[in-house]
Amino acid sequence: MYCKKCGTELRENDTFCYYCGNRIGWMQRMLSSKAFIGSVIAVFVVIIAAVLTYLIWTGKITMPSFDKGQTTEQNKIVDSGKSGKDSDNPAAKATATPAPTATPYAFTPSDVTKTMKKEMKPLTERLKPFLAYSASFYANGSHRFKFDTTFVTTMAIFNLEHSDKTLRYGDSMSKVKKEAKKEIKKIFGSNYKYKFAYTGTYPGYVYRPTGNTIVFNSMRIPGKDYQMKVKKITEYEEGKYRLTVEAYLTNAGSSVKGVSQKYKVYLEKDDSSEFGFVVSKIKL
Repeated sequence: MYCKKCGTELRENDTFCYYCGNRIGWMQRMLSSKAFIGSVIAVFVVIIAAVLTYLIWTGKITMPSFDKGQTTEQNKIVDSGKSGKDSDNPAAKATATPAPTATPYAFTPSDVTKTMKKEMKPLTERLKPFLAYSASFYANGSHRFKFDTTFVTTMAIFNLEHSDKTLRYGDSMSKVKKEAKKEIKKIFGSNYKYKFAYTGTYPGYVYRPTGNTIVFNSMRIPGKDYQMKVKKITEYEEGKYRLTVEAYLTNAGSSVKGVSQKYKVYLEKDDSSEFGFVVSKIKL
């Protein structure tokens, strides 16, 4: 303790400065007392300890757990409930932070005509004869288009009898079914539910059963060539394509264009297919 007037160092219980005679007030003596300072520190320590004890007891502060002297990466929550279970004390439950939700990927359709036309040509060439043959019937409205088992089976047999000459007049029905199933699998994929369809109603009938054999209408369209142009290819989903094609007949040896019909042909990427793609649907 020091005299406020002259700065002389005084003893703890001095009431007057022995140098200048200045009176030392009781407040100055009390604040300078070691006992008082110790009491104040003790009070603060007690208050801080009480606050920490309350926070830990109510679960608002977690204490680190130790395993054989090593600090673990997890903190245990102290529970104030009687049962000792976390479920009894909502404040002791750890709130899980939800994982960030990934932004959905939006595919943007794009025109891939230039890049995909050549790659798809083996399959589009396979579709060309039958779509060209059928064009005039659909274009003039004399036949209602329907993508069904009859259409698919007729296309397969048309290709085998006309394009590949795999089938012949008078072949057995069992052979026709077997070969048609192979052709359908090539074009439409292994997921297509094969069902052989007899047809006598298709325009200018392509085939008809006669007992255990099959008869073809080999005089369908004499002197005509099959033509088809791929106008546009759009990738509307990843690995899925929509082709706009125009199919028609021309006179053999000339470029005179007959009645044409536009089709929407839907293809899907399929590495197991002979063509690399399979047809999922055909629409007008």
